[in-house]
Amino acid sequence: MMNEQHITERLWEFHLGNLSEEENRQMEAHLEACESCLRESEVVKRAVQEIAVERSQEVPPFLYTRIQGRLESVRKPAPLWKRTLVTSLGTILLLVSIWGGVKLGTMDVRQTSGTSVENPMGNLAINEMVNEPIEGYLFDFK
Repeated sequence: MMNEQHITERLWEFHLGNLSEEENRQMEAHLEACESCLRESEVVKRAVQEIAVERSQEVPPFLYTRIQGRLESVRKPAPLWKRTLVTSLGTILLLVSIWGGVKLGTMDVRQTSGTSVENPMGNLAINEMVNEPIEGYLFDFK
């Protein structure tokens, strides 16, 4: 008699008909005696039957052509005017951002600073490095 490990390993071969007559008899005898192997055998048998059904089905003619046609209809690119508009708007936004950054970076403290009652120092906090070099903060030259 076969042990349980061997029979579970050979169930696929048994249901596919790849065993000899002697091995088939041994498998059947073991399945009559062992309930757990019989349950496993039923699962494998149903799987083999499902695979056989799937293999027997034929693919309809021109299936691949129809699938390709549907995929191409879904993947149509956007119209040229939309692509041009999006690209142009992106470019304009980038240029305006660069221009605004340059203007903000070159803003002179003297142009923007006006003494007011609320802030007697003016707007020195915007660019206070104009009046004093950074070395004065880093090194003590006293």
